[in-house]
Amino acid sequence: MPPITIAELLTDLSSLKACDPTDALAVVTIDPALLPPSLRPPTADDSDKLLSAAHELINLHVEISQRKGLAELAGSREAAEEIIRRVQDKV
Repeated sequence: MPPITIAELLTDLSSLKACDPTDALAVVTIDPALLPPSLRPPTADDSDKLLSAAHELINLHVEISQRKGLAELAGSREAAEEIIRRVQDKV
């Protein structure tokens, strides 16, 4: 099989980007049985634990980001209301 050119690679990547994510994943997913033992993914139990921990970490990050965003919005709203009060006092 001849080596792939950059143009062919970019074309393939564009095709993957244009198709359904599930279909794209099916195209690029490797059967773990074909990999050498050193490159095989962790067992299902380890993978589930790791995936669960990653999911919890992402949820925590989202929650903290939302709280920070809400606090910033509340502070911005108070600042805007203060500016409006000052303008109204001068008018």
